[in-house]
Amino acid sequence: MIDTLWIYIWRFQPFHNGHKNIVDTMLKENTHSVVFIWISEDEEKNPYSYYERLHFFTHTYSSIPN
Repeated sequence: MIDTLWIYIWRFQPFHNGHKNIVDTMLKENTHSVVFIWISEDEEKNPYSYYERLHFFTHTYSSIPN
């Protein structure tokens, strides 16, 4: 098998089934996966904090370390 790496950068405002489908595919089809959670200081356009977004993600994929 060829090693592959998929990097996924997203805001997760909030994390939803569309995000989950992409991450599920990424984890299934790649040897290595990295997810970056994009944050912005514009609270009006981005009401969720980094920790809230991390919570959305880690509670969907509970085996992924914080």
